[in-house]
Amino acid sequence: MARLFDQVVGHSKPIEQLIAAVESGRLSHTLLLVGPSGIGKALVARGLAQALVCETSHRACGACPSCIRMGKGESEALLHVAPDGSQIKREQAQEVLRFLNLQAWGKARVVIIEEAHLLNVQAANALLKSLEEPPEKTFFILTAVNAYGVLPTIRSRSQVTRLAPLGREEVRGMGGVEDWMVESCMGRLDVLSQLREPEVMERRQEALRLWAGLGERRPMELAKASIEQAGDKEGSMQLIQWWRQMLRDARFCQDDLEPLIHSDFRQPIERFSQLAPDVLHWLHQELMELEAGMKGNWDRQLAFETFFLRADELVRAQANP
Repeated sequence: MARLFDQVVGHSKPIEQLIAAVESGRLSHTLLLVGPSGIGKALVARGLAQALVCETSHRACGACPSCIRMGKGESEALLHVAPDGSQIKREQAQEVLRFLNLQAWGKARVVIIEEAHLLNVQAANALLKSLEEPPEKTFFILTAVNAYGVLPTIRSRSQVTRLAPLGREEVRGMGGVEDWMVESCMGRLDVLSQLREPEVMERRQEALRLWAGLGERRPMELAKASIEQAGDKEGSMQLIQWWRQMLRDARFCQDDLEPLIHSDFRQPIERFSQLAPDVLHWLHQELMELEAGMKGNWDRQLAFETFFLRADELVRAQANP
């Protein structure tokens, strides 16, 4: 059995609405699934494609030849388009048009376009007529981070279905997920997958220990260790993200709010919660500036050293007024 909808985590309500539209014959021929990255939009799109081509059920049986081929990604009735680098190009749109010129096979045929907000103008223009008036038994399923990132000419021709980040209990239900992962992944499966890697878990522990040393260890020592821990630009961004979450937890602690993201580091969180709110705000602004510097290719060593020197001075001043 290879029923793709059964592999989706969450999204039960929009999936039921889509199935109901298939059953009633009222499904739009051009759909736009929108929601944050990493929440399963592409899998929902493939599940819907399977339901459309299933030979026995509008809900997809998962067992008929059409369902099996769709489940394996081998269906003649599906063309799956993903960005080529940073955009979807005219050549890919031409491939869609060639697919549409082929003789229709089975109950329906489906074109899935992932990250439709990355369609360049030439590709979008090439597809406009087909999106507005798809050939018989043809469905377009587009995905995007948000509807307004899609070109207006595409958006206006699409029925929008919104998919939300996964809820805490849905993430916990996957099993083997620690509390901090539930909060830190923000309902995104791609982020959760990264957080569960042993190397990332170790890096998080060290990153939070570095943050806990602010005001207690020498700033240049913290800066050097942070640079070594980060390794590269991407690692620096992750380090800063964890530190921002520690500040968020300190503010939550000040206001007696739950849940904390990094509850296993409650002691340093409570220590930072003793700082004045304007100090926490200042630290957050400094982290935002540090993050912008990493994106702008600042000298990493100078950037981290400057941050820790400033942060150390203020934290120590608060601790020893």
